[in-house]
Amino acid sequence: MRVMLRTDKDKKFKEIETDSNTIEELLKEKDINPVTHVVSLNGEVSVEDEKLNEGDKLKVQRVVSGG
Repeated sequence: MRVMLRTDKDKKFKEIETDSNTIEELLKEKDINPVTHVVSLNGEVSVEDEKLNEGDKLKVQRVVSGG
């Protein structure tokens, strides 16, 4: 399936081919730690077990905290 992915490293969405069925599987495939990142799916914050569909847009951002 093809989805659009944007990570902290990329400034633009890139179309990628994946066999992942969920956000969690895609994060593992891309070696992205789900504890330190938040994912929005088609513009809405999503949970890891959310199913992926052809053409979805995923934006992955690192969570930063400070004190």
